[in-house]
Amino acid sequence: MRELLLVDDEPLVLRSLQRSFRRKEDCAVETYTDPEQALARLQTKNFDVIISDYRMPGMNGTEFLRAARELQPRAVRMILSGQADQQALVHAINEAHIFRFLDKPWDETTLEEALQAAYAERDRLLEESTLAGMYRREQGL
Repeated sequence: MRELLLVDDEPLVLRSLQRSFRRKEDCAVETYTDPEQALARLQTKNFDVIISDYRMPGMNGTEFLRAARELQPRAVRMILSGQADQQALVHAINEAHIFRFLDKPWDETTLEEALQAAYAERDRLLEESTLAGMYRREQGL
C-alpha cells in the first residue's frame, strides 16, 4: 500500500484530490489543511509521496517541503499550485528538491502520470538506499 500525504489550505481542493486518489486501490491518502499538523504527522508515519500547495498562510509549499525533506528524505515531494511564478518554482526545486510541479487546475491524466512517476522515483530511492547500505556493510563502514 502506497502512502500519500496531501497538504492544501483549501478543503475543497483536498476533497477533490482525495476523490481522485481514492479510486486507486493501492493508495492510502491523508489530507491536511495546516502544514504544521502535516509536519507533526510526518514525525510519526512514513509517506511515499507528499503533495503540497505552494501558497498557504503561515508557511509556503517550499518551506513545508523543505521541512518534510528533513523528516523524510526518501519521500518524493511535489507542488500543486496555480499561483507560483518562475522564481518560486526555481526556489522550490533548489530548496525543497521537488520532483514535479503540477498546475491548478489539474488534469486527471497528468496527475495520475505524475503520481506513477513519483512512485517509480520512490522505488528508485529506496533501492539506492538499500544498495548503499549493503555496500557499507560489505566495506565495514
